[in-house]
Amino acid sequence: MYVGEEMADIFNSKSPKPKIRIIHIIMVVLVIFIIFLIFAIYGFFNQSQSQFEAMYTTGDEDLLTMIETAQFINSNRQPQSTEYLDLTFISIVEDYALHGSPGLLAWSGTDRDAFIERSDYSFFYGDGFYAFGGMRHETPQDIFSVEISNGYSFDLNLLVKIFYNYEEVPFRVLGNEEYSTEFIFTLPALYDVMIPVQLDSQLQVNELLSSRLTVAVFLVPDLHIAEFPEFLGMFNAMALNFEIDYGSHERKILLPPSNVETLSIENLFAGFMINSDLEPTGHTLYVPPYVMRVNPGEIIDLSLIINGNELLNLEEVESYLVISMLDFHQIPMNGEPFLHIYTNDEYDIGQHTRFTIIAPEEPGLYEFTSFVVPNPAHSTRDSNFFLLEFGMRFTIEVFE
Repeated sequence: MYVGEEMADIFNSKSPKPKIRIIHIIMVVLVIFIIFLIFAIYGFFNQSQSQFEAMYTTGDEDLLTMIETAQFINSNRQPQSTEYLDLTFISIVEDYALHGSPGLLAWSGTDRDAFIERSDYSFFYGDGFYAFGGMRHETPQDIFSVEISNGYSFDLNLLVKIFYNYEEVPFRVLGNEEYSTEFIFTLPALYDVMIPVQLDSQLQVNELLSSRLTVAVFLVPDLHIAEFPEFLGMFNAMALNFEIDYGSHERKILLPPSNVETLSIENLFAGFMINSDLEPTGHTLYVPPYVMRVNPGEIIDLSLIINGNELLNLEEVESYLVISMLDFHQIPMNGEPFLHIYTNDEYDIGQHTRFTIIAPEEPGLYEFTSFVVPNPAHSTRDSNFFLLEFGMRFTIEVFE
């Protein structure tokens, strides 16, 4: 048989034609590709979730150790039951595509979806998100929502405070008829919670002026820095300042300056510090003692150092307002609810002033904490809207 005859027999046989073979091969390859794609997507989402959890839980071992080993627990700062409250819990992992990695949010009303759709008078704080720091209300009692994230890999005790025009006010979480100046609860690991809030009925509207609403959240209020000095400089709180618009045309509020004397000092750090160094030079910045021991009712002298013009790298800071708390209750500073101080004219020069607080009469451990509000009288609906800066938290021990 010649080669030509052999080839002719092959093409004349009953074996499948080449075109059919090619179709079969394509189908097999397609099936293999689909199977591979399914496994790849499954693996990608598992890996993404693991990476997401790792992103949130990195560096939380120290805080977890403190929570698990604490011996001196503040019995007055224990979380309350939330079963009867109108709270909504959302998994951070499941909702990651929606809102990134915020720590604190707030908005008018209780409709979260509608809030996210809005672009005016709303707020969304997280990676890549920015909106105005304002709320449009008709009365101070209009309901608004606070959303808090727990990015840690363990449950976390939190304390919520509300300030109206920079003074703490009673509020209630919907589902509870009683008003209080604080709300303490446990937020599960890797969860958000939406908290609907209503302010005290005694608050009145000034129709000529807008108002300021400050939301603050404190971590582990049941622990004491006196037991864990290493927690002194760690992240311990967060706060946001909102403008409440009642339809007025004036966006500023009236805030008279405090009657304090300030001294300019050479200080290049941006931010503020409250400590016990009453004669700072500016060349050395001391952290506060992790525990300060005082007598009942003692007048305590403290030092405030601030570089207002460099605070948060703002281009211009006209004044700043400092709020201090003891046992997470606002306390007078020099007999005033807060300190409101105008900055000096020198950009790189900080300011120093002294102030006094009064120790409680009851012996015990009390956490001292503070935060600063740059440009507190200005509107927050422009560039003057950001997470506020907190001073270092420390313990004041009142002994007999």
